[in-house]
Amino acid sequence: DRVHVAPGGVNLSLFRPTDKLAARKRLGFDADDNIVLFVGRPEPFKGPDVLIRALPHMRNTANLRLVLVGGSESEHSFDWLRLLAAELGVADQVSWNRAVPQEQLVDFYAATDLTAAPSFHESFGLVALESMASGRPVVASDVGALSTQILHGETGCLVRAHDPVDFAHCMEDLLGNPRVREAMGEAAVDHAREFTWARAADQALEGYRR
Repeated sequence: DRVHVAPGGVNLSLFRPTDKLAARKRLGFDADDNIVLFVGRPEPFKGPDVLIRALPHMRNTANLRLVLVGGSESEHSFDWLRLLAAELGVADQVSWNRAVPQEQLVDFYAATDLTAAPSFHESFGLVALESMASGRPVVASDVGALSTQILHGETGCLVRAHDPVDFAHCMEDLLGNPRVREAMGEAAVDHAREFTWARAADQALEGYRR
């Protein structure tokens, strides 16, 4: 009763639904690609390897592309993931992109079909909120803040364990059902609107008032 939680917010003026095909053209992606996006540091606790391990379990992979955004080439952040992708024979399905400013992330969210957040821990889950604000559903681990931010079956899919097969099934279901994915994207936008920075400030001030 002495704890007051004030969730953070998302920049809704920057992250909002925009044209998918135009974004794909700017990024060099094909119009008919089935794109899964991961944004974040390529570290084990973020779980990017879970997504790479999921690729061999997915059917209809002719146009499947996993796009990773984060890390630094100079620091060799992706080396362990490149080795894993090569070992599993899925290297040609993975796109590697260094960390970019938020203004450039807008196109990545717009270009994707869904965002995946296979984290083992997440204190807030800003990437999930940015994706939802952009109208893209999220497939995420059922951990930490992700459990409360994502409405399972409405704005995305929560996976209880970090089993690559379970992630593969959830991603397949969404990629194979454009109407469901679009409906989830619309619901995601409405849900993300609850996380404005103005609301975050009000809730923080309320904590001080108490």
